Amino acid sequence: MIYPPIFTASLEFFPDIKGIATSLVMSKRAVIVAFATWTTGCFYNGTPTRIALIMAITVGAALLALIYSRKQKTRPKI
Repeated sequence: MIYPPIFTASLEFFPDIKGIATSLVMSKRAVIVAFATWTTGCFYNGTPTRIALIMAITVGAALLALIYSRKQKTRPKI
């Protein structure tokens, strides 16, 4: 829900090099997902409880970042 508008807005910062901007945004996204997966793997103990906990923490952090960016009334830095 949130990612498509952010992705589109990120391309407007560099209108002449949208291909490079797309690669950079997708690379950052891949690194964030890899870090979240690694963190979940470190805490996994065979039960889904730990995975749910990591997911809840990640969603909470994303919501806090969204609230903070809306409070600042600026576009999110990518």
